[in-house]
Amino acid sequence: MRHVLFDIEGTLTYPNGRGFDVRLPGKLDVAMSEGDTLGLVSGREASYGKAIHRLFDLNGPIIHENGCGVIPDFKKDEASAIVYGSLDESVRGTVKSLLKNEGVIMVRGAPMYVDAGKQHMISLATKDPSFTTKDLEEHYARILTLFAHIPGLEINHSSTAVDFTPAGIHKGFAIERFCREQGIDMRNMVYIGDSTNDLPGMKAVLDNGGQVGVVSNSERIEQELRRYVNVYYSSAKASSGTIECLDYFR
Repeated sequence: MRHVLFDIEGTLTYPNGRGFDVRLPGKLDVAMSEGDTLGLVSGREASYGKAIHRLFDLNGPIIHENGCGVIPDFKKDEASAIVYGSLDESVRGTVKSLLKNEGVIMVRGAPMYVDAGKQHMISLATKDPSFTTKDLEEHYARILTLFAHIPGLEINHSSTAVDFTPAGIHKGFAIERFCREQGIDMRNMVYIGDSTNDLPGMKAVLDNGGQVGVVSNSERIEQELRRYVNVYYSSAKASSGTIECLDYFR
């Protein structure tokens, strides 16, 4: 039995979170019928993860807010939520104050906004539909400089947002802890993702003998995973690439 974890936007869906390859639900159903456990690991809040879990009728965990929390088996027990970490209120206040002083962060004259749905972390996003991953990486570099003096923060970015989590809390930490608590052998783990905030999770899975599928053209991901052998880079991207990865890792 494999345990497969998927990022959501840009992996199970298209990068903007809307739509997916029409073949994907059937492919996921086949994997589960063959005994695989399919779950989510995302920077999005628990409620969003629950909606995606229901949409694809998955049978595995929901690791949400970049590892701040986990719902071990959403299909069996929707109320069983575990918190692995949460930003301290003083740190949260410092971050929000600095963001306010900076006009949050300006993107083409419009501010990125703080995602109000997050309970344990802070995310900056934009409503600009033309905003690209390259744009995000440029703002991420600026944000790293602005917040370098604040202790207790882990800062990363996905394809859609810049994320602030408690230091040491990330997707890799949560995956390792979840697997240890559930008695899961990570050699049977597959992680499929598309953006740099997936890197801690990817590395944790690879370091423990598992496999990783990359469904984007991220140069940083390719550079940082260069030393690993159990990595597959799909030719198709996003949800179509996820289908390709599932076939490859069978």
